[in-house]
Amino acid sequence: MTALTEINEQLQHAAVPVARALHTGPGFRVLLMGFNSGMLLERHVLHHFTKLFLLEGELTYRDGQKTIPLNKHDTLNIPADLEHELKANADSLTMLIQGKQLRTKQNGYTTT
Repeated sequence: MTALTEINEQLQHAAVPVARALHTGPGFRVLLMGFNSGMLLERHVLHHFTKLFLLEGELTYRDGQKTIPLNKHDTLNIPADLEHELKANADSLTMLIQGKQLRTKQNGYTTT
């Protein structure tokens, strides 16, 4: 069973987003995270830089400074040690790359 199949099956009965690791290497990991519409990944802090790729759907990213709407194929660099949350405005699938080598700007945002 693939990670995507597992996520889709678990989302049928989930109350919170579902994540699965695709790959882990020295200093980084790649995750898939699925959301049903309306799901909230509550405020949390990651202690490493994260690049979010929105593969499907619509999300809203919020931290203490910004609210950023994300649509299919958007990307977002999430700084380390910054409390934030994600809300799904539609069924959504993200790929997250986490690791220290993503440090391109200290506490900066980049969206495309």
